[in-house]
Amino acid sequence: MKKKIYTSVIPAVCLLFLFCIPFGKVAAQTDFLSRRISIRLDQIPVGEALGQIGRLGGFSFSYDASLISDSKKISCQVTRTKISDIVKMALGERIIPRQVGNHVILMNAPVIREKKQKSTYTVRGRVTDAQSGRLLPHATLYAAQNDIAVSSDTAGIFTIKFSTRGITGITCSRSEYKDTVLFIDPAKDTTLQIALEKSIPTVEKLSSRKAVLSTRSPDTLSPGQPVIAGVEEMAFVKFLVPRKSVRTAQNVQIYRKGSAQISFVPGAGTHGMASGSYSNGFSFNVLAGYARELNGVEVGGLVNIERMDVRGFQLGGLANLTGGQTSGFQVGGLCNVNLGPVKGFQLTGIVNWLSDTLKGFRLAGLGNITLGKMRGMDLAGLFNLAFHHVNGWQVAGILNAGMYEVNQAQISGLVNYGRENWGFQMAGLLNLTIKENRGVQIAGLINVAPQANRGVQIGGLLNYSRILNGFQLALFNVVGQVESGVPVGFLTVIRHGGFYRMEVSADEVFYINAALRAGTRQFYNIFKAGAGEGGMVNFTYGFGTLIGLGKRVGMGTDLTCGVVMSTRTGLRYHGMQARLIPTVDIRLARKWTLFAGPALNLYWFNTGNTIMPDGIAPYTFYDHTFTTGPHRIQLWVGGTLGVKIF
Repeated sequence: MKKKIYTSVIPAVCLLFLFCIPFGKVAAQTDFLSRRISIRLDQIPVGEALGQIGRLGGFSFSYDASLISDSKKISCQVTRTKISDIVKMALGERIIPRQVGNHVILMNAPVIREKKQKSTYTVRGRVTDAQSGRLLPHATLYAAQNDIAVSSDTAGIFTIKFSTRGITGITCSRSEYKDTVLFIDPAKDTTLQIALEKSIPTVEKLSSRKAVLSTRSPDTLSPGQPVIAGVEEMAFVKFLVPRKSVRTAQNVQIYRKGSAQISFVPGAGTHGMASGSYSNGFSFNVLAGYARELNGVEVGGLVNIERMDVRGFQLGGLANLTGGQTSGFQVGGLCNVNLGPVKGFQLTGIVNWLSDTLKGFRLAGLGNITLGKMRGMDLAGLFNLAFHHVNGWQVAGILNAGMYEVNQAQISGLVNYGRENWGFQMAGLLNLTIKENRGVQIAGLINVAPQANRGVQIGGLLNYSRILNGFQLALFNVVGQVESGVPVGFLTVIRHGGFYRMEVSADEVFYINAALRAGTRQFYNIFKAGAGEGGMVNFTYGFGTLIGLGKRVGMGTDLTCGVVMSTRTGLRYHGMQARLIPTVDIRLARKWTLFAGPALNLYWFNTGNTIMPDGIAPYTFYDHTFTTGPHRIQLWVGGTLGVKIF
């Protein structure tokens, strides 16, 4: 039973996510009635006054001549006042404005009628091209007062049925054509012939990429990144939303703030096929809904689809798909797909997909994907992908990737990737910065900055950088060239300009020693072996630093620790010897340096497990045997003398 569930649900989830990936462009529409203007009218005829208001607002008024008397004159003076309030002030409560496309239609306020007074009439007609007379299919006709929208068929023919009489404004819209508004008051069924004139393309429309980018935040796209589509171009939306509803939304924008929608699926609801043109204050979608934008609360059993902006709270059982800006709280059972910027909080079970800029917090069960700049915090169970700059925090169970600069933090269970790190990277396995690390990298195993490390790298196993101008700490450090930094570890390999010295020396216990020093002058590793009297040998590791005091003179300090063994009866362990050795280095020739100095020695051994129970010290100033066990410590001061060859 469980196997059947997994084999059916998992492919469905993957299919839904693929259907939600966008390709194409984004559109925008202005709420003219909410625009604020300043105007002074002093006994101006109504027609001229409305013309001035329309020019300031960037739209045209349309109204029936019998609705408003031409002899009426208007006087008012306002500063930064909404156009809707100015219309109400000038024309009174009896006239209501309704935005349809680039027009504001003035109508009588609706009159409540009893059922027995209602009658039905029909308006039929045909839509053609004004120049060629060609029939125009898929034109949208919207009756603003009756809130009815229909489309012309493939022959350009349309039919609208009304349930009440009275003057009605009908707007005819089609992409690439100018809107036409007609006012009718039929006493019986009416037939119309509507000829639409082609609109003149603006410069912005001729440059499609510029037009699309102008609707988005200015720093959204990465160089060379493809233009992103509107929600109508998503495969899932094409499958779910009727093409008639999409064409209606593209042809005409019906803007009414605070409207409510109840729908079963797109096209089957209170706004019918015109749902994609409405701005809703509340929306309840039994299965799925399709609207222009949300300015309130929306709940959908499966999917919520907004062509433009979302401001408020949105809950989708499976997904929320938004074409514009999102400001507020979005919860999607499987995914949230946003083509515009997000300012707020997003929560989803699988994936948050954002084609624009993030300024907020996102939480995803699987992953977060951002094509624009990321300013905020992404928290995901598996991965976070940002294809632009990361100016926030990415926290993921497996992978964080920032294709450009990482300016704050990446924390991952396995891998962090950034083109350039200016912030903080912490990973259980690997931190990878393609260009430069100028911040901090901390990894359980490996840190890699192929071009340069100008910050800090701390790795459990390995740090790699071509150029080092910072600090490295790991078991192994591999550097192409050290400019001004310091690598610290068990072994540091520097390809160009490293500090490498071979040496031969003698001290008071071991008469012949050979050593290799590798690293930098500031910090080098010491690998040493020596032999002494009676078959005694030592194998030593340590580190040190060398400070130049002049052209031929330097001062070094070494700290070493190693094992002391005997070769008399096989290789037998005796004890541990630690040495602190300050030296003076004098260069004798180009490749020969003489060094000498005192040495503070500490020798620790088990008196019951050595053939030399008195130790190896020639003399001591401290000698102590522990009563709790056969352990003994000796301290003495000795010396060293040798030659470095390089």
